[in-house]
Amino acid sequence: MPQTEARSDDDLAIKVERDTYTPGETVTGNITRVSALVDSEVTLNVVLHGRAKSKFMDQNDHGAKPRRGRYELLKVKQDVFKGPVQIPGNAEPRQWSFAVQIPTHVDASHYPGNHKGEDALTDIDHETVSKMELPGSFMMGYSSGYLRREGFVEYYLEAVFEHKRSGSTETATAVVPIQLRARNIAPPLVDFSLVPFENEKKVTTQRLLPGMENAELSAMDSVKKFFGTPSVPDFAFKIEVNAPSVFQIDQPSIPLFIRVVPNWSDSSKEIQGKPAPKARVVSFRGVLGSYCHILCASGKMGFARYENWWEEDHDLEADGCDLDRLAIDVPCGDDVEAADVGAALHLRLPRSIFPSFTTFNIHLRWKLNFWVYLDIAGEETHVHRHIEQVTVIPASSGPPPGV
Repeated sequence: MPQTEARSDDDLAIKVERDTYTPGETVTGNITRVSALVDSEVTLNVVLHGRAKSKFMDQNDHGAKPRRGRYELLKVKQDVFKGPVQIPGNAEPRQWSFAVQIPTHVDASHYPGNHKGEDALTDIDHETVSKMELPGSFMMGYSSGYLRREGFVEYYLEAVFEHKRSGSTETATAVVPIQLRARNIAPPLVDFSLVPFENEKKVTTQRLLPGMENAELSAMDSVKKFFGTPSVPDFAFKIEVNAPSVFQIDQPSIPLFIRVVPNWSDSSKEIQGKPAPKARVVSFRGVLGSYCHILCASGKMGFARYENWWEEDHDLEADGCDLDRLAIDVPCGDDVEAADVGAALHLRLPRSIFPSFTTFNIHLRWKLNFWVYLDIAGEETHVHRHIEQVTVIPASSGPPPGV
């Protein structure tokens, strides 16, 4: 079930001004014919196609058995030319320009029935479909041996050139795929729906004592610390983290707020009333996990619903730094503002991330896992957080807030 590929030759070629568009925009380009032709009646049109396809294949005792799903999203036809054409041999190619506006929503005319989700992951009735915004171009898949799963959303333009020859109609076609970015007319995201959480921790080290902050511990010091000798002080604290549950494609940085709050009542008396120790982030890993759910048909006698899914991890990225070797100070105190570690790292989404969406046969959602490792008084500790469902929204095409 391959995606549609570009196809052009001397009989017909099609080009667009750019590769990527947004629903509501107009695709402009040219259609060209080089091959010689003299005909008094030629028709040329261009069709914008959009479709969502899914496939699952597994191996059993009877061989590989494919199951497929295919749903039309749109089919917009535009007449480009009708009339005589003369292209002598060795002459300049004939060229026609076109402009096709991309709809913003799925074409509900493809679904006149009322199936209430029986044959799809969403209800299929005219009212529901007419409110369904076009998803962006999408491709995800999983393969292991004979087991294959994949789903994609694709858009492409097809030029069709027809003319008569010896009483019959001859047709030449050309195809060019385009990338569609999901539409979002809202301003850039400012509310990331931060999720707060905290972890109670404790470190034990002689470096908590005044004047020992940067001391090299002797072998005896290490033995005392290992066995929890009372002379080695404890520092109790909680790590507070506010992590986003909403992400946006192309956002400059992902916020991640961290601070350390002392719990003096559970800390050793020797350090109570003293300045809190320094804390810094020394390592970070953030992972967005995709969950892709597909619907396919099985069997030749009508529709037999068949569903499958797979997961894949996508590491968050940072500009110009090794996430395993960091030194980012975070506040440690009773009444301190949290530091935006995400901004300090220029933390961002990788290019492999697609916006969350649901269409007839594909559902994509995301979850977040991250690990933050901190150094406090020379001792390493860490926190891990799992957010089962987060949302990824498309890049904004609206003005910034306040404009």
